[in-house]
Amino acid sequence: MSEISYLTLAALATLAVPDLDVQALCPPQRREAGRLSTGILDSQSRRWICLAATDSSSDAALHKQGQILTMLGNYSDAHRLSVQVPRFEGTTTTSQGFQAVVYRTLPGSPLNFEELEGDSQLLRALGKSIASFHELPPNLVQHAGFPVRNIEETRLELHDNLGRGVATGLVPPELQARWEQALDVAAWWKFHPTFLHGNLSPENVLVADSRVLSVQGFNSVSIGDPARDLVWLVDQLEPESADLIFDAYHLGRAEGADPYLRQRVELYLELALVDWLNWGVESGDPNIINDAEQMLSHTLDALGAELSMTGNPLFEDTENPDAPTEEYPLPALIDQLTDAAEPDPSTAQDTPETEAKPQVTDQIDMSKFTQDSQDIE
Repeated sequence: MSEISYLTLAALATLAVPDLDVQALCPPQRREAGRLSTGILDSQSRRWICLAATDSSSDAALHKQGQILTMLGNYSDAHRLSVQVPRFEGTTTTSQGFQAVVYRTLPGSPLNFEELEGDSQLLRALGKSIASFHELPPNLVQHAGFPVRNIEETRLELHDNLGRGVATGLVPPELQARWEQALDVAAWWKFHPTFLHGNLSPENVLVADSRVLSVQGFNSVSIGDPARDLVWLVDQLEPESADLIFDAYHLGRAEGADPYLRQRVELYLELALVDWLNWGVESGDPNIINDAEQMLSHTLDALGAELSMTGNPLFEDTENPDAPTEEYPLPALIDQLTDAAEPDPSTAQDTPETEAKPQVTDQIDMSKFTQDSQDIE
């Protein structure tokens, strides 16, 4: 079966949108796993995108994406969203039997973190825009067939991913304890699962004049922890800039502030190292494994003595000289058990000679005590 080309996409675009007068191809042009897309310039200098699936799984995902975009477009028209989203203007089928869609290029330029850092207005606009998505009804995602995770499923997935990383032997025990403790703090995990974009990144957030104009890339939508949609920003920004985003985000949420949102964002950011390690192991790539191991080591060094995310000690203090202890050396323990088993002569009763008096030392496996004491040392 021949590989589809960018020129073929342009021809498909005229089938999907009959009135489209294609004049030239233009950026962006992307050939990704399961997808191919190109920019198109029409006779009125308007820009379009033609996107086609190239395998069955991507085709199914594109159909679901079309459903969610239709609903998002309705919410944008009703001013429930503060940004524009892609709208499929037409669809057709490739010679391979997969869907091809055409939509207008969205306004704005990809987000630039260097410019974002000093733009307080744009920082607040980002927080507000993300909050507007998280205010959408969760049943939008359920109806379209995208993943839905409740709180317990979210924590279980994180525990499982961490467990797979720990099984490699490359996760430092201190980091393992740090992350497991955070996952087990019940107060952190009391949030309402929300609509998640799932793929927010500079190329999918289009801005101009300190405003967020458009958002695209809705191929990883789900219902889950709202913190996931904020991780990419905290990873790139100074804390003061991130503060402005979080403040605007909380103001945009009807339920108010999530007191542990920031902590979960930090946790997801650190656990991404484990995801990277797991990916290296699953793909059998030693370079990724080595890179993940170095990043884990660097993270541990950077934390220093501040190992706990929750403020509670990670390990019990077993070397506190002031802690009360009860030491029973092996001989003293045996004497104590023997004395306890000896009957009081004043209360002893005659017993038939055929009944042997129990001997405590006969019931104690001395080798076990010896072995146990060696193990403790």
